[in-house]
Parts: sequence; C-alpha cells; structure tokens
Amino acid sequence: MNSKIFTLLFAAILITSVAHAKIFRVGYTVLYNTSPLTGVDFANMVDANNAASPGDTIQVYGSVSGGNMTKRLVIIGFGYNLDVHPGLQANANNVDAPSYINALFFGPGCDGSVIKGISTTVSGNSGLQVGDYYNTGTPISNITFERCYGNILLFNTGGALSNVRIINCVCTSIIMYNGDNGIPVNNLQVYNCILDYITLYNSATTASVINCVSAPNTYGHINLNTAQVLLKNSVIYPVSSSNTIYQNNFIYGSAYTLPVGSSNNHWDVGFDDIFNELGVPSSYNSGSPGYTEFNENWYILKAGSPAINAGTNADNSITDCGIFGGEPANSYRIGAIPSIPSIYQVTAPGSEASSNPYKITISVRSNN
Repeated sequence: MNSKIFTLLFAAILITSVAHAKIFRVGYTVLYNTSPLTGVDFANMVDANNAASPGDTIQVYGSVSGGNMTKRLVIIGFGYNLDVHPGLQANANNVDAPSYINALFFGPGCDGSVIKGISTTVSGNSGLQVGDYYNTGTPISNITFERCYGNILLFNTGGALSNVRIINCVCTSIIMYNGDNGIPVNNLQVYNCILDYITLYNSATTASVINCVSAPNTYGHINLNTAQVLLKNSVIYPVSSSNTIYQNNFIYGSAYTLPVGSSNNHWDVGFDDIFNELGVPSSYNSGSPGYTEFNENWYILKAGSPAINAGTNADNSITDCGIFGGEPANSYRIGAIPSIPSIYQVTAPGSEASSNPYKITISVRSNN
C-alpha cells in the first residue's frame, strides 16, 4: 500500500470515529457580518450549549455572552494578547482578547470539558467558573482550562470538585470560594501559568503548582493557607503555607522556615537576575497582566539565569524553572493559540495563471 492511499484510509477512519461530533460557532456572524448558517451559528453560549451534544465543539468569535454550560464540551477561542504577537493568528478581531466571554459556568454535566484559548474578565467575581453553583451536591471532575486568560474561580460549596487542570494560562485570579467552610478541591493542577493572584483553602485540598511565575506587580498574592500543595520549579514572591512542599523554587525574598520535605530552594534572587524583562528598567508593566504592554516574552530566562536547568521533571530529568520549562507538553506557548492546526498562509497564482487546474499551497502551523 503506498503512503498516499494509507493516508486517505487513515483519514477515513478518523472521520468515521468522530462523525457524531459537531462544531458550532458563537459570534461568527457578528464578527464577519454574515448571515447565520442554520444549526451552526448561535448568538450566545447558552443557545449553543442547548443545541450541542456531549463531545461537541463550540468555537468562539469575538466578544460573546456566556452563561451556564451543562454538557461535556470543547470550547475553543483564538488565544490572547495577539495585538502584541500579530504574526501568530489572523482573524477580523485580531486584538488583545479575540475570543472573550465575561462569565462562563461549568457545573453538573460538564465533566470532561476542555476550554482553550478563551479570555475572560480580570476583576470582580466573574470569569471562567467551575463548581456546583446550584448546590445540588453533584460531584464535578476533569475540567481543563488551557491557554486561557483571566479569572478562574472554583466553587467548592456543593458537590466535590476534583481534577481541575489549569495549564498555560494567565491567571489574574484562581480562587476557591467559600474558603475553609466548603468542600475540599482534590487534585488541582496548575502548570506553567502566570499567576497574578491565587487563593486556596481547606487542609484537605490537594494541588500541584509547577513551573509557574508570580506576576511582578502582585507582591505576594499567592495564598495557599493550609492546602496540601506541591510548589515546584516556580519563580514566586514569598508564600506562607504550613502544608506546602517547596522544591526547586526561586523565592523573591529573605529565607524563612519551610515544611519538612522541601528542598533545593533559592532566596533573595530578583526578577532582574532571572528573566528577560522586556521594558525594564522603566517598569514591570510588560510582565503584568492587565497592562497594554503585557508580553509573555518578559518571562524568557535571560542568558546566565540561575533558573536555567535548576528544576526537575516528574522523571527527575533536568529542566528550567519558570513557564517555559517543565514537562514538554506543558511548556508555555506565546499567544496561547489552542493546540490544534491552523492555516496561516495560502499561496496561489495570480491572474497570469495559465494551467487548469493550477497549484495552490496551503501552509499549516501545528500550534503544539
């Protein structure tokens, strides 16, 4: 069997296996000023959720209205900060937040949902929210936020909340609501994120915060309290927590006593000793979410940085500390374009083309 035939057969198998899944669009007709395609285009997230079946995909175009999601869905946007990185993605709303939802709630029925490339509010009590907001006592698990920007809120007031993954995100807030009075969150995973603010509660809460960085204007808004946390390979302001194990971290402050089991931490190392720091010495704005100058390249490790090769992965292999190190699959991606292929260039003959048919070249970026 030649490779071309094999490729076609493999594609047919894939199409057959996912033929039941559908793709819906929210905001497309407004953004591109077109007529809606019946059964595909919707004006808001709730209508798209109601039309979808578990496993379907919703694509978000521009700024759209959110609401309560009730099914296992894949929700995909264009990434964020694309005005700073204009060569990564093209769409008619190529601005700071090309796929924006003010408030989106993931409650009972949403187990297994994946949210990628979405921006949301950066202040107040709104944002990307997961938990039993109706207090039905229904457990919720396996929600993944990947390459998102803004507030991520954990409602631990109703059913058990577990296996929430926050990867490659700019987190202006990760907050557990109801504090110690709520149900613990089990196995929260925060990997390769820029953290402006994070607050965890409850001594039975378990979490991993790995290869993350504190935004430079936050001055210590990382509150782990009594939660059981593995804090590893990160560059942070001081964190006080009685149940946190610290490994391979660079801490912006004077040394203090860490819990038993902590190892290989570094103290009194300034951000200017570690990071590329675009915009320095004028300000820290280039490294801080919410500022027009914000640019994730601020966090590239500078030549000679002590954070180079200062961390370890799960298999004990050597890695960098900070958002660009860690497990290869979790390494931070500039612009936060979801990890699906995208067409970024089409080359075709002009009016002088003489052959029929003629050749068109389509260039695809993997975004992995």
